[in-house]
Amino acid sequence: MRRDPSLTYQGALTILGQYDRSRLDKLNGLLGGVILGAGVAAATGTPLGGLAAIWGWVDQKNEATSLVRRILDTASGRLHDTAGHERHRLVVAAHTVLVGAAFFEALQEHLGADALRRLAVTEDERRALLFGDRRLVREDLLSDLYEGPVPAPSPTCGFEENTERVRVWMDRIRQRSREFFNGLAAWETVGRPLTDELVEAAVERYRSHYLRMAASVPEFLVWASLGEHAATRSGIRDLRDEIEAAFTGQKAALSRLESLLHLMAAEREQRDLCAVLHRANRGALDERIVSHDAMRASPELTFPTLREAFVNPATGWPPREWTPASPTSRGGGDAPSTTTSTCCSRPI
Repeated sequence: MRRDPSLTYQGALTILGQYDRSRLDKLNGLLGGVILGAGVAAATGTPLGGLAAIWGWVDQKNEATSLVRRILDTASGRLHDTAGHERHRLVVAAHTVLVGAAFFEALQEHLGADALRRLAVTEDERRALLFGDRRLVREDLLSDLYEGPVPAPSPTCGFEENTERVRVWMDRIRQRSREFFNGLAAWETVGRPLTDELVEAAVERYRSHYLRMAASVPEFLVWASLGEHAATRSGIRDLRDEIEAAFTGQKAALSRLESLLHLMAAEREQRDLCAVLHRANRGALDERIVSHDAMRASPELTFPTLREAFVNPATGWPPREWTPASPTSRGGGDAPSTTTSTCCSRPI
């Protein structure tokens, strides 16, 4: 799949340079023809082109970065007269150039004017970078810088989310640049290692440039507004694992509960409900026909249970002869049986 030219630094500079040809030609000359030529291949094929494509960004005169800023300003002013696909390419290219400009401005500020003056490439180093063992280091830096895609915002990735991807791109360029400069004898005199502080400074400069662009370019403003929802989307992604774990735990608990309910249902199916009802009714028949309070108020009387007092409607007789309980069996003490009266269960 062909890469969108507006996402590469070389392609973006070419797109924006159409609206400021004179400055683009001058920038192309400073960078050894890497922009308007056949890209990195053309720059590396010339004795000085490959080094100029790198060295032009750290020149103490800051000429390349100044030209880029002016090209960017000119192209931004032309956005009002464009629409459709042309406008989209121009907006994305402007963002790409903005990212690169922020990195090189931060790099120049990080190194300082004194260090930039001391930087130089000896003839032996030049040969090593062009044809020797340092050639791959130079080509990797050129490829990542000019031909690698620069992350851009989109409807699904707002400004804040894309800033983290821009940080990764800048860190990769920092590492490539460090590998390049570490091979130079003059680098030892600089005393300004390319640490993570450079990336942080470049990201802050990118933010500043971006917000200034958002004041005049609606697309940049829309991408920035999408960042308001970035925290929500990030929070949802972070909670996804916790939610899945919670659902997994609930699923296990519900499975155990389901198994328990199955056992209880099986037990209920095996029970004889008629027998349960029969036992409940029989239990009521063992109750006395009067309350316990009445029995205590009349200890000389003995009262039968419902079972004993029951009279079969068909015969008019109880199911069996009733024998009154002794006073001692009712808890009535040692009262003589001759003084004890009974309550007959026969109907009156």
